[in-house]
Amino acid sequence: MSCYATQALVTPEKIQEHLEPIVPFFMDAIALGSVDLTLHSLAVMKNAFVKGKTCFVAQDKSDELTEFLLAAMKFNQFKVITDSLHVCGRFVQQLRFTVETEFMDEKSPSVRKLYAVVLDYLKKGDADQQVKQSSINSMSNILTVAHGIFQQPEINAIVAIFGERLTGVNTRDAALKGFYKLATTPDDLAKPKLQQLGTLTTKFCDLLHQADR
Repeated sequence: MSCYATQALVTPEKIQEHLEPIVPFFMDAIALGSVDLTLHSLAVMKNAFVKGKTCFVAQDKSDELTEFLLAAMKFNQFKVITDSLHVCGRFVQQLRFTVETEFMDEKSPSVRKLYAVVLDYLKKGDADQQVKQSSINSMSNILTVAHGIFQQPEINAIVAIFGERLTGVNTRDAALKGFYKLATTPDDLAKPKLQQLGTLTTKFCDLLHQADR
């Protein structure tokens, strides 16, 4: 698996051709309780899911990959949790017909499961700072493509949590990047649902004042 992880880093377009046969080994890593194998599996996924390129294995094996990510995010090891949160956002972005088109509605149940776990980490006030940062990154990636399956109150709640993270020194950058992703999403259908961003104008202004001091 270490070799696959290295290949995925160097030639991500090539690893996509070999990803399908090794997907079952991802769950084996979880079953064995192996931190190293699980991290290598996550590294393969992270580098195979390249932004701007569709990985059809992610779509064809979405159920299996969802179960792996759900297990990895609940793994009792800090590095596995942070990496799986990061990969989760990339994975959800692959669940579109092409990189330019809409989200695949039939994948909604899988995304809902992932969203629930990411949300739990996002809400935790006592979580490690890197876990908070990774959960913000993951959730912003999820919402930019799968916003259509969420109700307005759900999106408003996420935006409110991001707003709270703006006040934390260690989570501010991640929250700002998350807001940027949401505000600049090219999908016009998403913009009405992100109207809650306007309620944070005061907080953004406060940050600008602090930066000028």
